[in-house]
Amino acid sequence: MQKAIRAVVEASARLSARQHGALIVIQRMDALEQYIETGVQMRADVTPELLLQIFYPDTPLHDGAVIIAHGRIVASACVMPL
Repeated sequence: MQKAIRAVVEASARLSARQHGALIVIQRMDALEQYIETGVQMRADVTPELLLQIFYPDTPLHDGAVIIAHGRIVASACVMPL
């Protein structure tokens, strides 16, 4: 999980420098299955490059949240409650 957190921190800094927004949810104790089902299943390693690509404006996955569970990106473009 430490590797995933470092990747999120690095990606966040780079996204901030580009003034690109990102909604990143890290699962802890609450189940997020109902939100995971609203997005695109990924089950990918968390890397800064992948997060930058997901949140690049006008790409299919950039709208919505990325959900990270157990140190992996489980889904992107997820609809979260207000």
